[in-house]
Amino acid sequence: MQFLPKVSIHTRFAIYDDVAPDLIAWTTGKSYGQPIGTFSLTLSTRPDAEGLTWFDKLSAQDFVIIRMSLGGGPEETIMNGLIDRVGRTTNVSSESGAVNEVIQVAGSDLTKVLTQGHVWYNPWKDSLSSLVLGKVDLTALLKGLSPAKLLESLLAIVLDDDTNAVVQKVKAGLTGKKRTAIPTAIDLQNNGIKMAEVLKFHSSISDDIFANVVEMTRFQGAIWNMFTKFANKPWNELWVDTGSPANAEDRAGVGGTPSMQKDDKITWVNLRETPFTDELFNSLVLHEISFADIQGPLSVSKGDSDTYTYYFARPVMYVLFTKPEWSDVLIQPKIAGEGAVSPMTRFGFRPLKQEYVYRGKDTESGGEGVSDLGIGLAQGLSEKLFDFFDRNSEFLTTELSLKPNRLTRSAKGQVRLPKIGHRLRIKKNPKGRPDEEYYITGVSHKWTFSGSYSLALRLTRGVVKKTVG
Repeated sequence: MQFLPKVSIHTRFAIYDDVAPDLIAWTTGKSYGQPIGTFSLTLSTRPDAEGLTWFDKLSAQDFVIIRMSLGGGPEETIMNGLIDRVGRTTNVSSESGAVNEVIQVAGSDLTKVLTQGHVWYNPWKDSLSSLVLGKVDLTALLKGLSPAKLLESLLAIVLDDDTNAVVQKVKAGLTGKKRTAIPTAIDLQNNGIKMAEVLKFHSSISDDIFANVVEMTRFQGAIWNMFTKFANKPWNELWVDTGSPANAEDRAGVGGTPSMQKDDKITWVNLRETPFTDELFNSLVLHEISFADIQGPLSVSKGDSDTYTYYFARPVMYVLFTKPEWSDVLIQPKIAGEGAVSPMTRFGFRPLKQEYVYRGKDTESGGEGVSDLGIGLAQGLSEKLFDFFDRNSEFLTTELSLKPNRLTRSAKGQVRLPKIGHRLRIKKNPKGRPDEEYYITGVSHKWTFSGSYSLALRLTRGVVKKTVG
């Protein structure tokens, strides 16, 4: 099977449609739970007609697109990213005096935009004033939005996306100032690339989930951390990746809502309900392989390093409460009992405390206090933590590399690349054991000039499948 890469780079001054003639090797890596994916390019130092090498022409924040044609099929985007560092290594042989040089390019996927942008908390003013420097009450514009719309609007503000209604209102409030653009918006000014067109938000959670999220005034830190807080992790998943046109069946969530957009030219900030219930997990796109498809030995393990026995969801309040009225009521712990996989008598007291965003009523201003919704929400979220993680000590974990000619294919014969958030079933165990099914939490690609290609996966939450289905 042929693996033909195409790497395009957009700088402030030029568009290099394909650097493949000077490409010696490239790698990409993306891991669940780590916001930023990484890539590296190794390029030759062959000068162009003007005597310039890639070390001269490339700089930090240049936009990189790594694509690959698998087995002669259409090109598929592996990663969109931004350069972090460009380096040049020169080696002079002590014996012959021969000089060998290579250029290394290290970069991050587009989550870099969110992890390196920050919100500063000003105790005398809305902390979000660091996003919009002007007399615009951004909190008021965001108030009442669902979490999905809230995060979508925040991304639009960061990227200065004029198509978003909140951005339009912000700019209307800035009209007459010296500049009408959002002052802190990211504009890389790379040729042929507008960030708002290549980094988009996609949600498959219901608009009424955690719909009480309205206050954000005290948050400070990286914008990505704001996203994770208001996405209500771990009950929802938030990750950044490109889509995959070959995985048209990629469906998860209530009603089969798409969990990953099919347009692979765009990097998506994906928000969906965590698919750790049986119904949602079974709806994830499935890749099936056999032991004959695996390169090298397969080491599978299980252990209690990430095991809990006491689960409770703790609300983060953004209005004032009188402590005695809510502190005990809204913390509804779930304790692993006799019938649980991980009883406290076996593993001891191992608490898992997770915060979620909730806005109740201000008792000091005549409100009714904690509502039944708040109490029920706390209890339900604690139960979900128990359902998600109580079997951690029994889940299987492994890493494997696939033989390049054994990648799974779609019904139309197109190669289907595994993505984070998919599931993988390993069949035909040579020892006759049942199939095993895993959640994909890490994907790494590696290509070298010789044409060799490898795909490595990190797998967790593995279970033995008694029956195929």
